Amino acid sequence: MCGEIIGPTMTILAHNIQVTFNGIATVLAFGSVGGLVTNIFCGIFQNFTANYPELMLTTAFLLTALLMSITPFIGSLWPMCMIFLLQGTAGSFANMGGTNLLIDMWKTRVATPLNIVHLGYGFGAIFANLLVRPFINTEDEYPQAFNTSIRFPYIISGFLCFLIGIGHLVVFLQKSPEREAEQTVVETVSLQCDTGNEQIKFSVYSPKTCGNGYFKYGLILSFLFIMYIFFVSGTDQVFAKFYFSFLTNDQFRMSSSSASWGVILYWLSYSIGRLISAILSIFLPVYVCLTITWCGGLILAVVWNVYVWVFGLTMEGLFILGSLTGLIIAPLFPLSFAWFTQNLNLIPPLLGALLCACGLGSLTLQKIAGILMDVNQNHFPTLLTGSIAVTMMLFIVSNLVIFCHKRTVKTRRNSLINEDEDGQNMADYLKDYNNVRKNSIILSF
Repeated sequence: MCGEIIGPTMTILAHNIQVTFNGIATVLAFGSVGGLVTNIFCGIFQNFTANYPELMLTTAFLLTALLMSITPFIGSLWPMCMIFLLQGTAGSFANMGGTNLLIDMWKTRVATPLNIVHLGYGFGAIFANLLVRPFINTEDEYPQAFNTSIRFPYIISGFLCFLIGIGHLVVFLQKSPEREAEQTVVETVSLQCDTGNEQIKFSVYSPKTCGNGYFKYGLILSFLFIMYIFFVSGTDQVFAKFYFSFLTNDQFRMSSSSASWGVILYWLSYSIGRLISAILSIFLPVYVCLTITWCGGLILAVVWNVYVWVFGLTMEGLFILGSLTGLIIAPLFPLSFAWFTQNLNLIPPLLGALLCACGLGSLTLQKIAGILMDVNQNHFPTLLTGSIAVTMMLFIVSNLVIFCHKRTVKTRRNSLINEDEDGQNMADYLKDYNNVRKNSIILSF
């Protein structure tokens, strides 16, 4: 709710602080900066992240409750930037703490739990849009006076966050005695080598740790995954934040009330997409689910551009394409993190780096989207297409690296097994030879 209530209220907030879409993009960028700094902090202080996820969630929701209550009363750009900077900080605490908690519980089987938990994001966005609808101005232009019509939805969202924060605080206090008794500081990670039973220790910040003992594999794949999630998160956030404003531009002559229904349909299909993904990931490998999703995304991006630039869009066409976009974009984030977990050792520093990339992707692409929306709003789907194309290329390259690595490891293990078998055969031969020789001596005697 708190992440997506900005969408239908963006024009009101822009009016209150007297900026264009470019100015709002700057505000959103500050939110991404707050998330980026927080993720760096969590990556460096990995023991805190690993041991206190409930405290991180408590801090995130209580801070968000305060900030949501203040937002609709801000009347200038820089205070609003500071509010969003802190909101980004709170969002990253929630993301880092919650994701780390789920991965710690479910390990490589985290795909379905991640999809189910993130299903709440779509439902929260639907509720936020329904909550805002009675309070948004349905006229073409907003009055000159400061608009506080959205204060009630923001305060209600803040109050709900306060209740959730208290719930997490209770869980944290209950687990504190157990944690004090069991807590250990992890400075190194022991990994099993392919060449024997020897345990070798690596630094938790080494790519060897991420790559389960393979430095080059861990380094290359970590870099590819960071670039990949940069575009995944950026695409998700750009469409969610600017879709309402795209619907209400002069070209489509759509009222705010009609546009809000379009956004609600988007989030409904978004939730359905994550539910379908949660079910499919039980029966299909994660990389297969992602491949299907990305192929659908590429086709959809092409259709968006054809209709916008060639045929033109009607209200019905916009609603259908928006709904299909939600259906396809929704599974990408949870499925991607499940994919990362299956192919790398997702330790807190790497998780922090991935979430930093999420923040940078949101910051960069939202800023670009704000500039493009001011120039020509038809460039909105063009940005979507470019981002999807680049991300698909990174996805393909990553899978090639994974395939080559697994093939190399399998070949090496087979070689070791053959060497062991050859050694055993030689030992059996020598043993039989000695027995025969011994028996021959006995008979000769």
